[in-house]
Amino acid sequence: MSSRGRPRNFLREEALRSAMEIFWDKGFDNTSLADLTRVMRLNPPSLYAAFGSKAKLFLEAVDLYGRTDGAGIWEFLDSAPTAKAAVHDLLRRSAENFTQWAEPRGCMVVLSAPQMEGGRCGGVQWPEGPTAGKAGGLAATPRAWGGRR
Repeated sequence: MSSRGRPRNFLREEALRSAMEIFWDKGFDNTSLADLTRVMRLNPPSLYAAFGSKAKLFLEAVDLYGRTDGAGIWEFLDSAPTAKAAVHDLLRRSAENFTQWAEPRGCMVVLSAPQMEGGRCGGVQWPEGPTAGKAGGLAATPRAWGGRR
């Protein structure tokens, strides 16, 4: 089956990293289509053809963040012997992770999350499943609050 249109002439992962950076700097709501097309070096039709929508692009950027710059922070939670140990390790890993660059920037997920407006989250439908609690914080991790101290 042949694909329609011209073949893509950009590196998807490189464009996605650029999107992640601008979302991290400006947040979902404050990042415009013009910002995205500028940093990704794409025109709007190419951006939509490759990623579907700004919201889908954001979710892919969050996923990239979780695999790269934000990796390793949440891994100890499920195996921690106590909730206290889990929180201690989470805070230590977060501090190490967020201060490793020349300009500490904090957690991309927290800093760039869409703002709730009338119960809607900027058009972003957060994924469900085993990793969904990681983006949602400790409240979504039942084991962290299992009553053990």
